[in-house]
Amino acid sequence: MGRKPEGQCMNARATPLRRPYSGIYSVPDAALYLRATTPPPEMVLRLWEKKRRVFIGPNSRHLYAWIRRGVEDYSGRDIVLTFEELVRMRMIVILRSRGLSLPAILSSESYIRSLTGSPQPFVTESLWSSSSDIFLEFMGLLAVTKQGQLAMEFLKEYLLPVHHGLEFDAAGISAIWRPMPGVLIDPDIQFGAPCIEGTRVETEAIWSFHQTGETIDRLASWYAVDRQQIEAAIEWEATLARAA
Repeated sequence: MGRKPEGQCMNARATPLRRPYSGIYSVPDAALYLRATTPPPEMVLRLWEKKRRVFIGPNSRHLYAWIRRGVEDYSGRDIVLTFEELVRMRMIVILRSRGLSLPAILSSESYIRSLTGSPQPFVTESLWSSSSDIFLEFMGLLAVTKQGQLAMEFLKEYLLPVHHGLEFDAAGISAIWRPMPGVLIDPDIQFGAPCIEGTRVETEAIWSFHQTGETIDRLASWYAVDRQQIEAAIEWEATLARAA
């Protein structure tokens, strides 16, 4: 749809609980969300500026290619993404932005899938990365880009988590994405559209009214939220506008 409307045994991990994801996203919208959040917000901007060529701003063409090389069979149907698939794309974008090649990422995904039994390991597993390797906590810290080579546990202090902005539920599955403070993408709220956190108010609605001249204070009054919440919604939508 468009924007409008740690280690357990092998058997325990082989059948993770699944969420009935209800969010759906067009490929262009998904690409926009991902492009707007690359590089990850915790990266110091001046460092990113020096390494800009390493980072990618994914477009629809990137996503179509990544999807077709994924685990789902998309032949015979229009390509739309569930929240689960959006999370997978998010993980790929983060890893690509850190300098890992797509073949290395997909090879690692396949290896983690065979190791854990999870059909979507980028959704169900917590990962870390360096500039050249991906790591998984599974009976020890494993370098999955090196086919499960055991790494020293202290290395985790120097690694970056891959699931930036994602939160996991009690079953260990990515449940929501907070693309920036105050904005939440939850597949169970408004079909997964970005909303003001703690509400069902879509950030796009706030942006539309603000663009017609409505003040932040008036919008806060209309929607019974704090001024800061309106500002967060506007900041997110302005970020999307710059990334478009």
